Amino acid sequence: MLNDDLLPRNTCFGCGHDNPIGLHIEIVRDPGSDDLLRARFVPSEHLVGFPGITHGGAIFTALDCLSTWVATLLGPNREAGWILRSAQTVFHKPAPIGRALTLTGSVREQGGAWDPMTVHTEARDAGNDLCVECDFNRWPFPGPQRFADIQHGDRVGFALADNYSSIKFDVRKQLVHRFSCSLISGGFISSPHQLRRG
Repeated sequence: MLNDDLLPRNTCFGCGHDNPIGLHIEIVRDPGSDDLLRARFVPSEHLVGFPGITHGGAIFTALDCLSTWVATLLGPNREAGWILRSAQTVFHKPAPIGRALTLTGSVREQGGAWDPMTVHTEARDAGNDLCVECDFNRWPFPGPQRFADIQHGDRVGFALADNYSSIKFDVRKQLVHRFSCSLISGGFISSPHQLRRG
């Protein structure tokens, strides 16, 4: 399982098996295709929506998590963290609670290493009927070392500013705004201007 092999002690709500209330999806490479990842998702009772039916948001979250793995492992830039910008979802058929769903994900559109990409995902039941499909628009963000800098509170503004300068498309202002709000609320910085220094 890729998520256990590559991310031990993972507490992600979607793919982390060390999260006691998570979705616990199991991600593997497709044996017949280098361009596809697969996952198994068994929705538990606490993920019910209508009686006996898996909540659509739980399936969406499982597909969202898989799409991040697809972007990371099959996309053009393994140094980036691929954040969700937008998604288009179609719910085709209800998925019964407690019955395994097979999830698949592949890159639908991609550009250069620091360009956005679109990942196509599907959730199918045991009869191979399509339950949900979703296209995720994912944008690259500076990778794990920069998040480590944030966690330790060391030179956060300078670290992020250095990486922003290498991004090749016009996303800098939006990312700075979104992440500065998060960093301010978390107490890591006191002003968004700290992200613009250096």
